[in-house]
Amino acid sequence: MKPIWDHDAYTEVVERIRRISAERPTRWGKMNPPQILAHMADQIRMGLGDIPSRRPSGVLSFWPMNYLAIHVVPWPHGAKGPQEAFTTRATTWESDRQQLLDLIDRMRAKRDQSEWPEHSLFGKLSGHDWAALTYKHLTHHLKQLGV
Repeated sequence: MKPIWDHDAYTEVVERIRRISAERPTRWGKMNPPQILAHMADQIRMGLGDIPSRRPSGVLSFWPMNYLAIHVVPWPHGAKGPQEAFTTRATTWESDRQQLLDLIDRMRAKRDQSEWPEHSLFGKLSGHDWAALTYKHLTHHLKQLGV
């Protein structure tokens, strides 16, 4: 899986985020576009340590399962995310979208950071793992939005 700090991955995701609208119908799931935008931002906030994660548990929090889930296996539609990734409520579309883009830039700026927060589902992750998880998570939801 490409990390979000890869130039091509970053450019692709940013262009796709800029193409979505608040009224766009989703292909699956219960969240509407504003809720999806807030959820995508919360996942990045978890990686930045802005939203603390509960202690990881379960089989996905151990290698090689976490590696497979992040880097190899496609996620099914309707996969359950951690409760921490549903913290922020949507406000206004343009400000939420800009906030998501700013969070992506913040994550990219921390590329050389040596310590990263644990993820409540995937456990201890490297920066590269967080960057790959972010790219995978964003593209999963951008597909949900049809972009």
